[in-house]
Amino acid sequence: MSLSRDRVTKTCKLLVVDDDKTILRLFAAALVVFDGDHRDDGGYQGPGRRQSGMSYERHNGWVSATGRSGFTLVDLMIAVTVMGLIAFMAMPAIVKKMPERRLEGAVSAVVAQLRTAREQARSESRAVVVEIDARARCVTLKSDRNGNNVYETDETTALDLQSFTGVEIFANATNGVFHARGEFHCNASSLKIVLKAGNAGERFVYVFPGGHVESSRDSLF
Repeated sequence: MSLSRDRVTKTCKLLVVDDDKTILRLFAAALVVFDGDHRDDGGYQGPGRRQSGMSYERHNGWVSATGRSGFTLVDLMIAVTVMGLIAFMAMPAIVKKMPERRLEGAVSAVVAQLRTAREQARSESRAVVVEIDARARCVTLKSDRNGNNVYETDETTALDLQSFTGVEIFANATNGVFHARGEFHCNASSLKIVLKAGNAGERFVYVFPGGHVESSRDSLF
């Protein structure tokens, strides 16, 4: 396999990119190298041309394909080397994005938990308590379905953020209540939850008195 100077130059330009599409560009570069190399022959059919045709022969009941060339050992070695280089160059970008992905995942999980609490309160026509434990990194929902003033195991739903490594959670109130009509009350005017993950920055989740839950990249108050 031979690589033309233009193709190598094009590949290098694709590789030297530092943005959110770095990984896609790296794989695009690999496709430029391999796909383009097998197209350079054009319509040449002379000596050295790889034949792509296939014919079949039967030997003792077995059908075998002939007349089709495969990759050489050198081709495979070059392919493995190039893919290894691409993986090596893409790794920093992947590692850099991991905290941000975990943070976004934690935000989505918290928003879903709070919206579930509101829908549960409205559907069951009873209060649902929301407790936020910053130290344990846990958001817990409690609903006294049997009316005995004790939260049984099956009346408690906990969201454990431990699975989102490196994500911390803080709030301006440790608990609040969604009422039967969906409105929300806590010690503050509105519940503000802050989630942090190292260099990924902060994300905010809000629960307003009317029960509306939303997330934001910016601090609203």
